[in-house]
Formats: sequence, C-alpha cells, structure tokens
Amino acid sequence: MSRVVLLSSAHLHIVTLLQPEVRSDDEEMNYFFRLKCEQCGWISENEVCVNMAVQERAPGSSSRNNRVNLSLKCEGCERQGTITLVPEHGRPLRADDCTNVPLMVFDCNGIFPVYYSLNGGWSAVTESGRSINLNLVEGKYNAVVNGEYIEIKELKTKFEPYNG
Repeated sequence: MSRVVLLSSAHLHIVTLLQPEVRSDDEEMNYFFRLKCEQCGWISENEVCVNMAVQERAPGSSSRNNRVNLSLKCEGCERQGTITLVPEHGRPLRADDCTNVPLMVFDCNGIFPVYYSLNGGWSAVTESGRSINLNLVEGKYNAVVNGEYIEIKELKTKFEPYNG
C-alpha cells in the first residue's frame, strides 16, 4: 500500500487564509478525481467522488474494522483497488504559506488518484477579517468585496507520493 498527498498552491491578494468551505478533514468534503491503475496504467474516463462519510468493507477482508472509502475494479486489467482517506494531514493556505500545502492524504492499494478537480465551495478570510465563501472551480477569483479588491489566482493542485 502506498500513500499520496493532495497538495494545493495559490497566489493570494488581500487574503490571509483560504480553505475548502467544509474543511479538508470534514466528512462532507468531497474529493473528485480520476483514477490510475498501478498494474496496467489504465486511467478512468470519469471522475469518482470520495469522502470520509462513505465507507465500505475492504474487498476480501473478513474484519468489520477494515474499511475503505472507495473500492473499484480496474476496467483495464480487472484488478481490485482501494483508496482510504487519512485525515489530520490537511491545513489551510495562508498568505505566508500558500505553496504545496497538503489538503488530504490517501492510502492507495492498486489504484491511485490523478487529475484532481476543484469543487466549488471554498472559504477565504480577508486582511480586514471578513469571511467570504467562493466558487473556485476555475482556480481563480477576483472581486471587490466591501471595498477590498480580493484576488485568488493560479489555485493549483497535484498529487505526490507521501512519505510522512
């Protein structure tokens, strides 16, 4: 089993904190991505949605406690793969720390996530302390909110091996 981490980066202007609206460790936080098979290299055409609230028994496991968040058979080689979310590794992007910030860690067995898709609900705190909710599906946002020009640009994500 290997672990990967979902990292995020952004350029923030007049924003001190940026995070998913339902924090990255929240049970309601949905992670949308495509899958890649470790065995044959198949990449799914469609995105899957994974969150901590949805759990199932690990395939082939007789233990009730052995739970995963996603179990899927590869369409290329028909190998069974699983993904389990590992909470307490994510943190918000901050004005002084907004490059390669971890959102979530995934335990992967046979399949792993690729091509993360941003979902809409994000929350930002401005330099004046105002909290605003944003739609960052396109990875950017700019507007004047209560006289402040707020800009978030180049919100990017990537998956990397996790060694922590």
